[in-house]
Amino acid sequence: SLQIAVNLRDEGILQVFELTNPTKLRTECQHPSRMVSSFNLSTDGQALAALPNTQTGSGIVWDLTETPPRAYRLASESGGFDCVFSPSGALLFVATRYGIEIHHWASQRILRTIPYPGSVNGLVLHPDGQHLATVNGNGTVYILRLPELAK
Repeated sequence: SLQIAVNLRDEGILQVFELTNPTKLRTECQHPSRMVSSFNLSTDGQALAALPNTQTGSGIVWDLTETPPRAYRLASESGGFDCVFSPSGALLFVATRYGIEIHHWASQRILRTIPYPGSVNGLVLHPDGQHLATVNGNGTVYILRLPELAK
């Protein structure tokens, strides 16, 4: 698979480079809010997600297989603190102040919302796609077993 690096610049610009030639810019993507709090790259390097640096607003996922990259707006306006792709890259988990949203980003649908006691500030997905580690606002870490749709 393609190895990619992403650099976050001012004005919410995400620069995408191939690691085989890190001085050559592959593409740039800019979040409409011009402020990005969190971004993540799918493990296959084919999709890039960015969340706005606001309590509300939509995240954007760019399909990097298209030139120029096609932008998909997430179906939620609840902002987000962190995001992580499923192993297949088809789903995006978004940590919000209401819980965890599971998005099928290409169809711009929320498949499920997992309510959470307080805001979720960070996410780490196990490579098997079945366990999600979360950290909430008071620093408590939880390990969640995910439903089958997460694979």
